[in-house]
Amino acid sequence: MARRHLSLETLRVYDIDYVLDQDPEYVLIKRWVPEPEQDILWRHTRVIREQRNSKLVLAIEDGKKKHHHHLEPEFEWVRRKERRKSRSRSPAPAILTYLAGGRPA
Repeated sequence: MARRHLSLETLRVYDIDYVLDQDPEYVLIKRWVPEPEQDILWRHTRVIREQRNSKLVLAIEDGKKKHHHHLEPEFEWVRRKERRKSRSRSPAPAILTYLAGGRPA
């Protein structure tokens, strides 16, 4: 039977003998399972998975509630860059040009 329809936990709860198939997507049940019993097993699996998913959703939502970003504004104040006064030239521009590897003009 396909594992997407049937949980191993369900098989353990109902005490049904099974063997894992070579293909991990399937499980082999060691006895005949009538259709009404299949429906019960599938329903139990669905309930288990829904409970698991709801716990996961709650855990994710709880994690979001811990941060109080909703109290903070969505923008930040930024200081305006001060305009620099015009620079005075270096007393020895030829030395700086030489050190930088350029040729003096």
